Order: sequence, then C-alpha cells, then structure tokens
Amino acid sequence: MVTVYFMYSISILLIIFGFIALLTQKVYIDPNTNQPTEIEIPFFGKLKTNLPSIVFLFLGFMLAYITFVKSYHPEVKWEINGSVRNLGNKVIDWSDADVILTPMDVQLKISDRGNFTIITMIEEGKALQDAYKEIVVSHPNAGKSFNLKTLFENYDKGEESLIDISEKQYVKFKSLPVEQY
Repeated sequence: MVTVYFMYSISILLIIFGFIALLTQKVYIDPNTNQPTEIEIPFFGKLKTNLPSIVFLFLGFMLAYITFVKSYHPEVKWEINGSVRNLGNKVIDWSDADVILTPMDVQLKISDRGNFTIITMIEEGKALQDAYKEIVVSHPNAGKSFNLKTLFENYDKGEESLIDISEKQYVKFKSLPVEQY
C-alpha cells in the first residue's frame, strides 16, 4: 500500500510541475530551423509549446492511471455453505470444530450438528478455487482437508464431487466426510 501512495505522490508532483511549466511557458526554438517548436495534437491542431511541460503532464497522468489500474481490485462477497459428518460411529459436537479456507481470511459459523457457513471476500472475477487452496475441517476428535481445485474439477466434469451447488459467489457443499481420530 505504501508503494501505491508513493506512486500517486510522484504522479501529483509531475502534474504540478507540468502545470507550473505551462503557466510559465517559454517557447523553445528548434536549433535546425530557428523556428519555435511545434507539436501537432489530434483535435487541437498545431501547438507552439513547451514540450517538457507536456511531457511532465503526460507522465503524471499516465503514472496515476497505471497505479490506479494495478492497485484497484474490487472484491465481492462469497458465501460457502455445507455440513460435516463423522465417518465413525461416535456422535461429535461440531461446535468445537473449525472449517478453514487456506490461506485463512474468512468469517465462520458452525453449528453443533456440523452445518457451517463461511463468508469471505474474493477479488472480483476470481473463482473460489483460485483464491483458496483447500478447505480444512479441524476438530479435537476428527479432521480432514479437501483440495478445492480437485473438488471443482470433478464438479465441472460432472463426476462425483462434494460440491452440491456452485453459482456466482455461492458454493454449497454436500456433507463433508471427516475421519475420527
């Protein structure tokens, strides 16, 4: 983030210096023709101008634009729902469990029956499997991790998958089978 502010600062300085140079404009003489330097700009025509001031303005605006494009990544809210089931015979109170997307940056709610909801922000245009590597279920008595790319590849191919529904910014998992320790 510091780099973005630094680049905007340089852009502002370039624009300010360009405007100052335009306000105190001097006409430069071409040494070959002994005529004032002229620049032809589409829609404006020929200008006898101070080329360095236009270069300062142009560079300032271009640097600000490039910095904005590179630094602005709108995020959209995703909701991921599902449940967890124990493959063993023992009944587990899942309220002590964690369901984690890695790398972790989510809000999680899980019930004692194992139903969970995850709310996360993902860069617009990215899919869940591009932003996160895996979904991990962690409990003192049980646990397992699931690779998201593999789950979505199987779902997209129409093969057996733990994904029940996958829509824009919403995923619902079938019951995730977790092994008891």
